[in-house]
Amino acid sequence: MDRLVYYKKALEKNPAYNRAIEKCMEELVTIPSFANINGDPASVRKVGSIIHYLHTWAPVLTEFAAWVLGDAREKKVKKLYFLSRDAWPVYRAALELKEAFDDGGIKSRHDTNGKSGEASAASGDKNNYPELKYLRVSRYALRIPEMAIDNSHFLDMMFLSGIDVTMRKILQRGALSEEEMKEFVGIIGFTDSLDRLLKRPEIMQWKAEAEAHKDLLWTIVQKHARKRLPDTIGYLRQEGMLSEDNMAVVDSGWVGTTQRSIKKLLNYEKPGTKLSGYYFGLYEVPKDMDQDSYKSFYFGPKGHIRRKVYFSNCLFEAVSSEASGMTLGYRKIKDEAGERTEYKLTDSTNHENKKTGRRDKTQEYKADIAEYGSLNSEYLETMAPFLEMYAKAYARNRELDNGISVSEDILSKLMAAPDKWEAELYGKLEFCDDVLEGDAQDIAAKLPYKDICNLRLFRKTVIWLLSKLHFRTPDIHESGWIYGSIVRCGKHVRWSLMQARIYNYLMYIRKTL
Repeated sequence: MDRLVYYKKALEKNPAYNRAIEKCMEELVTIPSFANINGDPASVRKVGSIIHYLHTWAPVLTEFAAWVLGDAREKKVKKLYFLSRDAWPVYRAALELKEAFDDGGIKSRHDTNGKSGEASAASGDKNNYPELKYLRVSRYALRIPEMAIDNSHFLDMMFLSGIDVTMRKILQRGALSEEEMKEFVGIIGFTDSLDRLLKRPEIMQWKAEAEAHKDLLWTIVQKHARKRLPDTIGYLRQEGMLSEDNMAVVDSGWVGTTQRSIKKLLNYEKPGTKLSGYYFGLYEVPKDMDQDSYKSFYFGPKGHIRRKVYFSNCLFEAVSSEASGMTLGYRKIKDEAGERTEYKLTDSTNHENKKTGRRDKTQEYKADIAEYGSLNSEYLETMAPFLEMYAKAYARNRELDNGISVSEDILSKLMAAPDKWEAELYGKLEFCDDVLEGDAQDIAAKLPYKDICNLRLFRKTVIWLLSKLHFRTPDIHESGWIYGSIVRCGKHVRWSLMQARIYNYLMYIRKTL
């Protein structure tokens, strides 16, 4: 595959990452399913996807994990909380790296400019590394109890634009029942079907209408929020987040609202609690948060325009995830006698007794996990051991690290100029950008050419303006990964890719002005 040659050359820029892929390829041939592969198309595709993963996602996620560990050690962070589910692969890579690095430190780290720097590390001092923990959270599980604290942000958390947004989706973000939905829309005067697609201007118009009735609407939303608040605080306390330790969260990123939600909940219980965050990328940071408490690896709110244009956060989330359902909330666990109980482990957390597979008796709160599981469980379960394989191989060859980042060369090609094989492989992964995963679709939606054209700058602007003037306009069908959709469409691919990049360049330039 020509692409593998390109990715291999990108890895050769850093001998540690190059040696890691060589060791992985040597190890693969010792695995029977690889050594004895037959001509079955499904088997060939699976092996091909694993090899591709080892050349692309594995080094990128390993590089991010190494950067987090190095910087956290330098900043004397005591606890690192990897947030489910986006940070699960990074957590697994970090565990492998930490185990290997405990005897000699991390040689290099990479900042958002792709430059290298030395992270101070006293050889053999294991206590310098933070404790690594995995925290079961989701925007949905955190935002509802957060709405009980005050009414300053609850409409912002509900009236979010996205892919195929309806009024029902907006109201489900507040966990409203059908009767409460009717009461809510009656107050704001919405009379259409709750399932009609809403364009962004409409969402903003209805949000403005809701703002005029904010206090009344909050009384509806609070009914659920107040019930959830105690158990949420209890879970965070149980996980050690109300201690005096210097702590930070690790996540994929984008707008940093999960860190804000956690910090707001912690400060409600214990004012003055500090929390920082490490992210793969950040488009913006909440204005009411300390900007210095957010640190990004690949791009930050200011600058890095090319990296943002050639990046797809939706694709990143689809691949960097856990084969588990989302967290829906928290509840207290007790046995019939009212005593704390232990129970069979059903998800990966910090309280597992590896010998018995049961939780410690000190475990009192449980995160409720959606039974339907992850949208891409089969793919994620397949790739998980190979990320750990790569992280181990890198750790054993870390003395070869010359400080050169490999992530941009890999991601810019894979995300913004995929070939047909890549567009089909990753484009068929499912994704939902809503806080609840009710309407998942292909990450690279299979759009006809007319829909591709409607997403271009001029047409999209005209449609938006006409909709604001209440003219009937065609629906805009968005794609989570537009570059993949263009390649899957197959018509005028180069021209359409260029148009998509121009649109993204102008969008990010406008945001910097």
